[in-house]
Amino acid sequence: EAERLGQRGMLHLYREELERAQADLEESLSIHRAQGNRVGEGSILGNLAVLHNARGDLERARQLSEEALELAREVGNRRVEAVLMNNLGLLLSEQGGGARAEGLFGASIDLAEAIGDTLQQGLAMGNLANHHSAQDQPESALRCYLRGLELDRRAGNRRGECVTLGNLGDFYIGRGEVDSALGSLDESLQIAQSLGYRTALGAFGSTRALGLALQGRTKEASEAIAESLTQLEAAGNPGESFKARCIEL
Repeated sequence: EAERLGQRGMLHLYREELERAQADLEESLSIHRAQGNRVGEGSILGNLAVLHNARGDLERARQLSEEALELAREVGNRRVEAVLMNNLGLLLSEQGGGARAEGLFGASIDLAEAIGDTLQQGLAMGNLANHHSAQDQPESALRCYLRGLELDRRAGNRRGECVTLGNLGDFYIGRGEVDSALGSLDESLQIAQSLGYRTALGAFGSTRALGLALQGRTKEASEAIAESLTQLEAAGNPGESFKARCIEL
């Protein structure tokens, strides 16, 4: 029953149905704890951290990630450890813990490569790229974005490919390379549309609107920002859960 609830909670989380996800995940967590299942407890804690990240409650997400990572190491679950190091690095990066965040991203990439988890390797690489970009290290950022995109495609991770392309578009906007930005963003939004991925449609749609405005295409920019706001409202998701990864049960 705990596993079924956990899997259903993950499905709700992927669909951005956060209230339903939380109810199922918390019930699953209670059962795992009652049964003394430390592996299951750690996985559910990690997924609850992703949920709180999606809600914008970064401090609670960080606390849950720290607890889950400790459990993963205690039971020797290397696959989950790689996921959680990435997720925790993301949270620390957003809360000013730059040096530790960079180390966690690197450790996640190395461990994911060692165990053959290309999907996780690509996700952590994308987050490391975002981190370098925020630290004003453009050459390192671009190198990581392109490597992350290669890994996403090798893993067949369309959701990850969508996010990396969108983040790459945002990076190009910041460098004033608007044509390159719009190329990446258009490709990202095409994938997001095919996946019904409203968070990405909203977030990267707004970046595309900025690019259009910078080119003086004001009517198209206005239409793009209106569509972006519609998608974000429909998603009901103020956070950025697409940077973190759920733990498969």
